[in-house]
Amino acid sequence: MGFLALRELRGSTSRIDQILERDGSVIVTNNGKPAYLMVGIDEADFEDTIIDLRRVRAKRAVARMQRKSASSGTSDLTMDEIDAEIAADRAAKR
Repeated sequence: MGFLALRELRGSTSRIDQILERDGSVIVTNNGKPAYLMVGIDEADFEDTIIDLRRVRAKRAVARMQRKSASSGTSDLTMDEIDAEIAADRAAKR
């Protein structure tokens, strides 16, 4: 996987193309930290690639929510407690 600084993107399209051809993806860094991922795609299956990337992002979001729930203790709530929280929130919005 290749790396490229954000400031290098402007005049480096041929370098990006070379990295994508060689490695299939490029990590774009901002101030030395990973910021973006560029992925080479094929015209024949680009929709599948997008779907796959969205699935990965959704899976990571669920994992983050589960970790947050476990660390805050809300993962131990009963269904009755969850229903009460929902009812209280709905009542507060009226």
